Amino acid sequence: KAVYHGCALLDPERMGQTGTPRTDAVFAQMGQSYFDVPNLHGAPLARQANVIRHVTANYPASYICDGNTATFNAQAHDLADRLTALGVRVEALIFDEPGAAPLPHGFDTLAYRRGEESMRRMVAFVSEEVC
Repeated sequence: KAVYHGCALLDPERMGQTGTPRTDAVFAQMGQSYFDVPNLHGAPLARQANVIRHVTANYPASYICDGNTATFNAQAHDLADRLTALGVRVEALIFDEPGAAPLPHGFDTLAYRRGEESMRRMVAFVSEEVC
């Protein structure tokens, strides 16, 4: 009935595109190893695993959150935009405002004030959809 995407990798072809060079290199290498390819761009299995490309109007209501440092916020925006265009209910909390305090990949599961806020909002969102 509902899905939660927290700092989620949604487009494996962009696994090494977090905006933080060191993290980009590590994530790209992880993706190349996972998909057993020298380059993620155009890799058939990476394309197949792309959530954004494969959602439909039947996709569940979605809560999407992401931080602003070494994470996938561009992908979070892309999924939110795609789902909205398809008429799927979406709540997005993506912290990418300029000059904001760093919120790393996985901030929502760590001891960050904004992570706690995101978790509260996610629980409320999912509760509305499930109950």
